[in-house]
Amino acid sequence: MGSTLTNTQPKDTYKSLLKTSDSTELSGTAKYVSDGNGNDSALALSTGNIGIGTTSPAEKLHIEGGNIKSSNSGNTISTNLSNDGVYASGTDLYLLAPAGKFLALYAGNTERLRVLADGGLTFNGDTSANNALSDYEIGTWTGTLTPSTSGSITVSAGTQPFGYTKIGRQVTVSGLAVVSSVSSPVGLRIRLGNLPFTVANSTAARAGGAVTFFDSSASYAFTAVNGYVEPNLTYVLINFDSSTLGANDEFAFTFTYFV
Repeated sequence: MGSTLTNTQPKDTYKSLLKTSDSTELSGTAKYVSDGNGNDSALALSTGNIGIGTTSPAEKLHIEGGNIKSSNSGNTISTNLSNDGVYASGTDLYLLAPAGKFLALYAGNTERLRVLADGGLTFNGDTSANNALSDYEIGTWTGTLTPSTSGSITVSAGTQPFGYTKIGRQVTVSGLAVVSSVSSPVGLRIRLGNLPFTVANSTAARAGGAVTFFDSSASYAFTAVNGYVEPNLTYVLINFDSSTLGANDEFAFTFTYFV
């Protein structure tokens, strides 16, 4: 070819040439691509990368600076693409940060939320991973009651499963354990076991809990009983003489511990 087109629109003289769909130049207002017969057509490139705002595109489509806008039925999504990416699948939208980077949400000029690269959320400009909220769960678990020395206690399935809420490292468990039967229980403590998460192996994990005991052999006999949490265990301890326990007795409990 050798020569440069200046102020001249490419014509459809040859089938391989593309032209805009009207008689104006390529610069100025946006034009459609025509198939050469006056029909608007899609543009496809078989090789290479496309760059917008860059002369050295690193991907199939590389947009440097500026905004990209997508709209459908009046719903519009617009995002700045510099070091981040946007991926849409069906009605779902994903914001992607490069490896080792983070995502941040600002209100005005103030950072309110940050998603760290190694997991977890921080708030109000905090960048420390030690302060990040790494988990939130709500679930159920099936507990057991066991005398601390010998014998056995069977828990009714009627009030199970128990519930738990986990916020970061903090776990709160609660429920109503109803005794259906006992077999020669011995011990001054009762283990409420099968916790949904093992207690942290740290002296700082020691904590107390609230327990209310209902004695079915005495009308409306409710007693406040204390309990506690020990490190690296899958159960909490209730301070109660298990030998006095009988069928239909109940323990309503709430314990908070750390993992």
